[in-house]
Amino acid sequence: MAPGAPDWSGGLAFPEGDRIVLPTFGPRAGARPLATVLRHELAHVALTRQLGSAVPRWFHEGYAQLASGSWNARDAWALRFAILQGRLESLESLSLDFARGRVRADHAYLLSYTAVEFLHRMGGADGFARLLERWREMGELDPALRRTYGLTLGQFERMWRRDVGRRFGWLLVLAQAAVFWTILTILLLVLGYWKKRRTRQKLEALETAVAAREVRARLEGTAEAGSAGGGREVIDEVGGSE
Repeated sequence: MAPGAPDWSGGLAFPEGDRIVLPTFGPRAGARPLATVLRHELAHVALTRQLGSAVPRWFHEGYAQLASGSWNARDAWALRFAILQGRLESLESLSLDFARGRVRADHAYLLSYTAVEFLHRMGGADGFARLLERWREMGELDPALRRTYGLTLGQFERMWRRDVGRRFGWLLVLAQAAVFWTILTILLLVLGYWKKRRTRQKLEALETAVAAREVRARLEGTAEAGSAGGGREVIDEVGGSE
């Protein structure tokens, strides 16, 4: 019923034919509950009935996740780690990522959700409903965005990327900060070791200089004592001859 479907797919929707394909076996470990998958696929069918087939893949998948309530804390952490690895694609490239293997597809699903959720958050439920209605009337997303939110699709994408970076990119900031502080710590340790070595060398030089002065002082004292003793012997000898 679904030839060519990836083995990790939880379900499939064919909106043009009002057909949904779900597995008859139980969900795999870590998979979404079957009821959630069904709501997800029904959302695909409903969105196609509302807007037709010319809907970007990222909006289709993001809307289905929003409507089914499938987003959870695990997804948020998965997105944070994906951003930490430098993966924050454009909306246009997300449609390609769905066909590039499970890892890339999972990441595309997560980012698609954040894009649609951001649209929903910007206008609330009423604003989002008006966007969908104007999209149906005008046939394209960009003019519907302009009329509803006063934004072009490009402006929305820039705002969305900033929002994703602010909400989910703090691990990257922490990682960069950790690298910075690690390098700074290494530099401080090297400088501390160098300073300690220089101080030790100065102390050794000072101790050597002090010891040398003490040796010279003792030698000079011995020489002076010897000179004084020799003078007394001469006087004694002169006195004795008288």
